Amino acid sequence: MGRVINKVKRLKILIAGASGYIGSYICKKYDGEHNLFKLKYKNGNLKNDYITLDLTNKNEIKHFVKKSNKFDVLIFLVGLAHKKGKDKDLKDFRILNKSTLVNLLSVLKKNKKTPSKIIFASTISVYGERMDKTRYYENCLANPTSPYAKTKLESEKYLLENFNKKSWIFRFAPVYTKDFNVNIDRRTKFGRFYYKVGDGSKKLSLCHGSNIVKSINGVLNNKIPNGIYNISDQYNYTYNDLLSYVGSSNILFIPSILVKLIFYLGEISGNYFIKENSIKLLSNNVYSSKKIRNFINFSSNLMNY
Repeated sequence: MGRVINKVKRLKILIAGASGYIGSYICKKYDGEHNLFKLKYKNGNLKNDYITLDLTNKNEIKHFVKKSNKFDVLIFLVGLAHKKGKDKDLKDFRILNKSTLVNLLSVLKKNKKTPSKIIFASTISVYGERMDKTRYYENCLANPTSPYAKTKLESEKYLLENFNKKSWIFRFAPVYTKDFNVNIDRRTKFGRFYYKVGDGSKKLSLCHGSNIVKSINGVLNNKIPNGIYNISDQYNYTYNDLLSYVGSSNILFIPSILVKLIFYLGEISGNYFIKENSIKLLSNNVYSSKKIRNFINFSSNLMNY
């Protein structure tokens, strides 16, 4: 991965959730360019430059903040990856997706160490998937259905109410890179078999990791005003594009009517994972990044990686 060339001074950046895939990707891009303080939740086989901190424990946070100098930027990436949850899980999701953010920022504020800029990783799932809506912009009504998305939206509201002028809220489309294809595989592969629903022409948005870095870099370089932004590739893709990208063969063709049946089963059982993914397979789901691209350019896409 190449270095990011910054026009700003060397900054002190606190990255919460640094050991996740997106966090690791960002750290590799900025190592050596800025002073990074990488927070992770648990001990593990990671480099010594990671700081273990339980953000659900305010006493641990107080100890960390008191011995730290003020950070210029907080990049908050904490969340449950690839899980939507059920209604009964709402409390658990709120603890991880919202309370961790509130705990950290409240302690920083109390100690007069609130960073000048807060970059928060949210999700396009806050809009809620709908069969009758195909294109989503930042001014669209947020109507999340899963505990994951609901608590991400709660975190957004907390930031807007308490740190509005300091906050950049990034709603990520499904993320991928050359080395991270989970979000593509789940839309093209079932077990050992590639598949597509109907004729594979339905459209969707994805987000290359480098476009996340470019968005962060835009904030660091004072090019992007604070606010809410969809982060997605400039191009929209069809499922046929995804299958072409992964070099699929022996494609299993699934009738749309079968997925509709699965959708209704997910709706009845309250399984958000089944319900939302069925909607994605049956309808166009485009999350435009036009707003942020008024300030910076996105060049990375599925076709050039």
